[in-house]
Amino acid sequence: MMLPDDHPAFLYDAERTALQADIVDNPELQTALDEWARLRVHLGHSLDALIPSRQLLVLYALEQAGMDAAPSARERTLLEDERDAIRAALDVSPALQRIGERIVEDARLFEEYWNVQVDAAPEAEARTDRPPARRQRRRRASSPYGWVAIAVALVGMVSWFAWQRTGETTIVAGPGEIRAVELPDGSRVRLMEESQLTFVRPRAAEVFERTVRLDGKALFEVLPGERKFIVETPGAETVVYGTTFGVEARNGETRVVLAEGEVEVVDAEGRRVRLDPGQMSQVEPAGAGPSAPSAIDVTDALEWSKLFVFRATEVQDIADRLSRHYGVEIAVDLSLQTEPLTATYEHSWRLSYILQTLASTLDAEVVQAEDGAFELRPVHAFAP
Repeated sequence: MMLPDDHPAFLYDAERTALQADIVDNPELQTALDEWARLRVHLGHSLDALIPSRQLLVLYALEQAGMDAAPSARERTLLEDERDAIRAALDVSPALQRIGERIVEDARLFEEYWNVQVDAAPEAEARTDRPPARRQRRRRASSPYGWVAIAVALVGMVSWFAWQRTGETTIVAGPGEIRAVELPDGSRVRLMEESQLTFVRPRAAEVFERTVRLDGKALFEVLPGERKFIVETPGAETVVYGTTFGVEARNGETRVVLAEGEVEVVDAEGRRVRLDPGQMSQVEPAGAGPSAPSAIDVTDALEWSKLFVFRATEVQDIADRLSRHYGVEIAVDLSLQTEPLTATYEHSWRLSYILQTLASTLDAEVVQAEDGAFELRPVHAFAP
């Protein structure tokens, strides 16, 4: 199980490792973390809808605190035009009020640190014999609010509500590492070891382009949206319409496995195939286009994700796979064996937890024998 990588600096490595271990032992923590991640995205979108511009909110907050942000003429005009809208948004949103307070707090901390550095500068300059022009530039920079606004926009606001930074972002999963990535539109990516994902974070008032580049392996859970979601890989791209699918991209070859939803696989020449759930296609370097859709076992095909990905899978089949993985016998009552189930479980989760979640879905119960074997049976089944 993974922690989101949106802002990994909030945890030291040792803390992250310890919390990761707690999640493995208690998967309910991951469920809570996932719910918070979705809520955080919703909050970010809701706050974005209230204000005309994040940068203008920063300028407004600093101005109200009596701190000269040194806006440009254009920014000053925009702020005047949007002042009433910002004030109205702050009146109805305590969250925005707290963000404004945090902006001012961070700006003041920044100024204190800046002044300490500038006060120490003359001694350093006396030793280096720098030209007067350089010293003058340093003195002009001692009132840094013009770019404090930008710094706070990228630090204060992000640190409070984890709003996204602008620019291209590349996330790398090293050897033996799995990273969970939440994209600006709320879609989620499970980035496997020795893989790399790149995307552009939207600026204020812009919309996420829903295009990412992948080198390696990743499992995607894409939310439906007005814009198509595109995964670019060397020599191919996968066009997504809201779905769960896996992509492997190595040495110019791309392999796409569809678990649910709908995708198109397109090669560099524009040749394309459309996949249905339970199908795969691949594009090879200098090949003849995407291969024709072929039926696959989704659970087996996505084994590399270190997840059990079950889609309308019969309970007996699920039990057999879990039994092989954990080396424990699992019996299923005859009345439950052919029930189809859709679920996703971590390979690292405790078997007892997985079986309990299965049981709650099936209105069943889990019974463990003295020899460690398990049985899934209806709640009102007779106990021998």
